[in-house]
Amino acid sequence: LIGSLPVGERLPAANIATWRSTDEVKQAAALAQQYADHGYAPEPLITVLGKIACRDNFTEMHALKHHQATYEEFHATRPSLRWRHLVAAVQAAAISHGRIQDIYEHAAEVMHF
Repeated sequence: LIGSLPVGERLPAANIATWRSTDEVKQAAALAQQYADHGYAPEPLITVLGKIACRDNFTEMHALKHHQATYEEFHATRPSLRWRHLVAAVQAAAISHGRIQDIYEHAAEVMHF
């Protein structure tokens, strides 16, 4: 689903509220909430979000710092509310999908991963 979003640099010039309201972003957040509602383990989703965050070099590691905060807050929040952090992280990943990833791509090529 995230792969179907417009690439970051080609997103229409608009404020973040407009990006948040795209159908693709809403669907990504809804799928994350559905994942939580069905009681699936959080670790696989956290891992996928970490992989997405590691690809970000547009915001100078902001995504990686956000991912770390999401992980910490998820584990520090009471169980009835903790999934809100992961759903919000999925929404953020969907909004920023497609930004320049040349550093990650170069590292992947050099390190063969």
